[in-house]
Amino acid sequence: MDQKICAKCGVLQPLSLFHKASKEPQGVRSRCKPCVKQDGIDYRERNPERRRQTTREYHARNAASINAKSAQWYAENKEKARKTRELWRERNFDKWRADVAKYQADNKDRLAAAHKLWVGRNRAEVSAKQARRNAAMKAATPPWVDLERIQQFYMDVAVMRIATGVAYEVDHIVPIQSKIVCGLHCEANLQVLTAEENKLKHNSFWPDMP
Repeated sequence: MDQKICAKCGVLQPLSLFHKASKEPQGVRSRCKPCVKQDGIDYRERNPERRRQTTREYHARNAASINAKSAQWYAENKEKARKTRELWRERNFDKWRADVAKYQADNKDRLAAAHKLWVGRNRAEVSAKQARRNAAMKAATPPWVDLERIQQFYMDVAVMRIATGVAYEVDHIVPIQSKIVCGLHCEANLQVLTAEENKLKHNSFWPDMP
């Protein structure tokens, strides 16, 4: 007989839809594969914390092999991974910003030390990047710009840094360097943000972005 009635759903199913179990009658489990799968889904929904704990324990036991497999997959699928990350950030932008902000706050000293070390090892690249930014700002500055108002933004930042001890920066609301859009270096396109807020925003967010 190559069929069996599932003990859960009561449907007569071919034996191929049952997991093998040598000690059971007919050599398969009593519940069909779809029912076993649904059992797992129901259990995980009822026990979310237990599921997370089990996952953490599994990863702890198999960290080396999991990391190796992840590294191999990433090396073979860099473009796919990049697009997946970009799509996730677009769909979960607020969560992404919150997660990054929390990580930066929890690792402030370590990140600052790593950045200082990187700058020391890559002075030529840092200088080239600053030169490109200066050139972009010059190219994006219209002839009608109010230079005094722009200067006031930078003066305000200096005062706020001294008064609060918090790192503030002048940010272009619409980035002047982006693959999608290029804003102007003018008073209407400037705002003051904390350094952390500006780092999160980078060149990937602006009002009414597509």
